[in-house]
Amino acid sequence: MRSLAEDSVLSRTAATTPTRCQVSSAEDEVISRDSLTSETQNRIKQRKQALVDSCNKLDHGKISSYEEFYLKNTILKTSLFYSDKHKILFCSIPKCATRSQANFLANIEGIIDGKLANESASEYIERRLSVRNLNVSEVAKRIKNYTKFIIVREPFSRLLSAFRDKLERKRGNGYYVGLSHRIHAQYGNGTGNETGITKTSLQDFVEYLTAKRDNQQDPHWNYYYRLCSPCDIQYDYIAHMSTLDTDMEYFMKQFRMKNVVFPPSFNSFTDGKKVYNYFSNVSASSVNLLYHRYKTDYDIFGFSPPPQF
Repeated sequence: MRSLAEDSVLSRTAATTPTRCQVSSAEDEVISRDSLTSETQNRIKQRKQALVDSCNKLDHGKISSYEEFYLKNTILKTSLFYSDKHKILFCSIPKCATRSQANFLANIEGIIDGKLANESASEYIERRLSVRNLNVSEVAKRIKNYTKFIIVREPFSRLLSAFRDKLERKRGNGYYVGLSHRIHAQYGNGTGNETGITKTSLQDFVEYLTAKRDNQQDPHWNYYYRLCSPCDIQYDYIAHMSTLDTDMEYFMKQFRMKNVVFPPSFNSFTDGKKVYNYFSNVSASSVNLLYHRYKTDYDIFGFSPPPQF
């Protein structure tokens, strides 16, 4: 039998397609879709209100100038993308369906899958739709006037995804291979694999993240509030990975986007069971420290605190 803690993790971190009612007629289907739209609309409103309430508790003052705000928050140059066609500003967070979001953004701008010459959708939006290509006043105008959109996921699930992708596998990008070695050398809790070679453990990574605040600078595990400044930008639509299909369906419906789909994001790499299994091997004190490091992200985006593993 699963424990209550495991059940909690599985329910909060699952990123599968939500179950829909079975319908027996066209009329039933309309009722079902209307009900789903109403449910999603309420969920989006609740998330936005949670953001406003949390930011008010932080006593976050209003900005006097979007130009000044943007100049002070240079990290936004790598996070913000825009669609002038639909007047939407997206904040893209690594490990939160960024590839799907890039394809979606390219598509709504009129670039159809398969029509990009010698570059990926991610490369295309970096080249054509990143705010870094605009001057300060053009960025400020979009922050002020465009509809703001963001996708987030349960923070521990995102951290595990980053750990497995960048540090555990030790292949690909040389920077992360070196970082993995340095983390293990410093925190020393890595275990041996079948070849006897030590590898960085999640315990090592958690100790690294909680040791000092500078260790969260990498965009794959940097805080949401740093990457996207939600208390200043005040996002209109907040999608969660766990409800991404219905969130995006509702979002596209509001903007009357036809013949456009949001590409599915496959997250079996860090599904609820894996999150539970991995964090069960991290000490309770380390999990607690990690939660408090990321507590602002949990509060601002309406995530429940993680259970005691």
